[in-house]
Amino acid sequence: MASPLDKYLDGIPSTKHADLTPEQEEALAARVPAELIAHWKTNGFCSYWDGLLWMTDPLALDSFVEESDSEGTIIARTAFGDVFIWSGEWVEYLDVNHWSDKDLATEVGVFFNLLFVRRSFEETLHRDVFEKVRQRLPAPAIDECYGFTPPLALGGALDASSVQVVKLRPRLSILKQAGEG
Repeated sequence: MASPLDKYLDGIPSTKHADLTPEQEEALAARVPAELIAHWKTNGFCSYWDGLLWMTDPLALDSFVEESDSEGTIIARTAFGDVFIWSGEWVEYLDVNHWSDKDLATEVGVFFNLLFVRRSFEETLHRDVFEKVRQRLPAPAIDECYGFTPPLALGGALDASSVQVVKLRPRLSILKQAGEG
């Protein structure tokens, strides 16, 4: 059965990494819009465009939300660890590499439209750098991301040659500390 969000994903390559379990569904049902639950039930937690964008398991990143004093639930992330948070009223983009945020959309469908149809955030997603990185590094696993070394917040360069595959959760904590420095 298709989810209401699938209309935005037509022709976009994806890789399923994990299924939504009944326990996850129960834990997330009151925290995210029903169309996201339906999407995860149909598609699981998956990556798009060879790992450029991930619809991620929010429960795996709850501790980061608490640590970063954000409110909401992480619903997606980029290959470089930036996150998209459902606040209960809108989708917020948290650029962890520069430690800045902005509100994007008041509905999940609008968020999907901006990302997948209009592709309004190709520069924000660093697609150009991503494509160069993918030529020399493997795709990150579900618990990994690409990390600039040194981090951009500490003067690192937005350059494909300075990127490594790193563990996502520890990287988010390091970037939080660097962003507050």
